[in-house]
Amino acid sequence: MDYEHRAFSYNYVQNQWNEDTLLSYIADPEGYAQKRAENHIAENQENMLYACLYHDAVWKEYRAVLSDTKNTVHLIKKISAAITATSAKTFKMEASDLSRDCGAYYSTQSIVAADHRKFVYLLCLPVRTHTVIATK
Repeated sequence: MDYEHRAFSYNYVQNQWNEDTLLSYIADPEGYAQKRAENHIAENQENMLYACLYHDAVWKEYRAVLSDTKNTVHLIKKISAAITATSAKTFKMEASDLSRDCGAYYSTQSIVAADHRKFVYLLCLPVRTHTVIATK
């Protein structure tokens, strides 16, 4: 879980140029940039403050998750690393499919067709075994 804390940055995109703005920029690039920056900051102070505070809050939570060794994220990372590092015969399935969305089930759609049939067969084996025992 390596993540380097970056300084806050705010993306600014120049709206499309028109003749007046382009001529102003050509005549005085630094003066134009200064004026646009002052106008943008005046118009977007609250959004910029929110983005800065949000960035700090996310960083604080990230650090809290890293320091809490009982957090599920650590277990998921260990499982993912073990799956990636294993040389055991498994169904041909991307390890990333097993390491995302740890909800109630994992999708088997990425398993190769031949392996998918084997997977379904093995998945249903306890049901077939139970049925055979029950009918004897």
